[in-house]
Amino acid sequence: MNIRLILVVVIVCLYGFLLKPWWGEYKEQNQEINIQETQISAIQKELKKLREQEAKPQSNDEVSIGKIPKHNEQEQIIRDIERIAEVSGFRFSSLTFNRGIEAASNAKKVNINISLKGPYDRLFFLLSSLQQNDRFIGIKDLRLSSNIKDGTRNAAISLSLFALHQE
Repeated sequence: MNIRLILVVVIVCLYGFLLKPWWGEYKEQNQEINIQETQISAIQKELKKLREQEAKPQSNDEVSIGKIPKHNEQEQIIRDIERIAEVSGFRFSSLTFNRGIEAASNAKKVNINISLKGPYDRLFFLLSSLQQNDRFIGIKDLRLSSNIKDGTRNAAISLSLFALHQE
């Protein structure tokens, strides 16, 4: 009888101290795995969609050219870049323009060279904002240096950009 009682106590203790905590961890890990599988599935669907779009490029060049502004609007370009830089916390060191022609689309382009200084942690926001601007601004070249001053990491960036126009 004593052996059965001791055996029951040992089993209850094993359950309470080993199996029950392990079961909670198992449930948490299983939930995390399910979340990650769902995220992977969503990413795979998006990747499949992007591959399909890449395999079927637009054949209608007029649609693409229609998105390019008619006129060279340097003043508007300057305002857009200044606004984006200001919102990103950057300030201008220099800004220059020159003209060219985009061989692939036969559109005219304005080449823009700018130098900016600002907080390093806002750099990707600046670049993303430039590329998402309503007026298409492409980034040709980027040079970056950084330094730490007063415990803050700062960036000095030189960008070669271009903006297309039709006339």
